[in-house]
Amino acid sequence: MKPAVIAALLLAMPAVGWAQAPLKQRIEQKQGRKLALVVGNLNYAKLHALLPGSKAALDLIQPALERAEFVVTPVADANYANLKEAIERFVAGVREGDICLFYYSGYAVQNEEDDYLLPADFDPSTESMDAKVAYPVSALARNLEVKKARIKMFFVEGDRNFDSNLTNA
Repeated sequence: MKPAVIAALLLAMPAVGWAQAPLKQRIEQKQGRKLALVVGNLNYAKLHALLPGSKAALDLIQPALERAEFVVTPVADANYANLKEAIERFVAGVREGDICLFYYSGYAVQNEEDDYLLPADFDPSTESMDAKVAYPVSALARNLEVKKARIKMFFVEGDRNFDSNLTNA
């Protein structure tokens, strides 16, 4: 091969790489990215510890999602403020057409209105369940709908076995 042809090919190689990047971005825009928020609240300040199997299951979720090409955001033992912030930050990063998966392992409560995810600092002496003391799953679902996520998946492994003063759960 002539040196001029080799030089031309070598000069063209970076351009091919640059051309591939926008192609990948166009595919992502069309198909959406795969995003996952994995929350594991296993250590509670005022509730008994969850079974050891909960931690083992949680340890399997993140690598499995990563193998499925999800970008995973893990959150562990989040108090109310941190749980709310992590969910809001996750939703803020969602673009139209994205595939979103939410996985939660920890304590949860259900009432006539909603399912609530209990933060690690949840106080079981609380008498009423609302969005001021726990995170409502419906809020996450609504927010992902507003962001026009193409697919929304929710997996809540919520233990409801604890003593409390709740009157509406």
